[in-house]
Amino acid sequence: SRAGVPIINPLEPRFSDNAQFIVFVARSTGTTPQVFIYNLIENSLRQLTNDDSVYSSPDISPDGTRIAVIRNDVNSATPGEDIVLINTSSGGQIPVTNDKGAYIEAMPRWLDEVNLVYSVAPSTDPENFDLFYRPANGGGTPLPFTREPGSELYPVVSRDGQYVAFASNRTGNWDIYIYSIQANTIAQLTQSPEPEYP
Repeated sequence: SRAGVPIINPLEPRFSDNAQFIVFVARSTGTTPQVFIYNLIENSLRQLTNDDSVYSSPDISPDGTRIAVIRNDVNSATPGEDIVLINTSSGGQIPVTNDKGAYIEAMPRWLDEVNLVYSVAPSTDPENFDLFYRPANGGGTPLPFTREPGSELYPVVSRDGQYVAFASNRTGNWDIYIYSIQANTIAQLTQSPEPEYP
């Protein structure tokens, strides 16, 4: 820990594009994982959330001002995964999705400064994740990158924002696929009996 903030079991670190910040989830004084940001330039650590929700899969925006993260109000009357944006300066939160348990959102990643790509599955079919993208402000209708009977998880956006790598079990094995945004095509990158993830 630094600056008197206890850090227990830090997980899921993500670096900012400018290499100034590391965002991650960890437990502190409570029992649920919270969001932390470490400033590599100032050598300082801040806890951005402090509530009873469970946070996971944080990703910092290209400009370092917002964190997209999964928030699950596990202790509320209506628990469920939703994507929220956290302001890195103020810690304020803005919901991107607000469907609670109707859909299971997972692994949000910044596609560019204004759009997110993420995995989502209906609660009625929790093993069928597809990749969707939508504006980070929560507006508009989510649009599919993939709609397959298998699951698509672990999206990774290329630095130029032109490609999204992801894992899919559409053929029965977990393999890596590449989605080209410009061409609107999907190519299979790996094909082996062992599970492979980007």
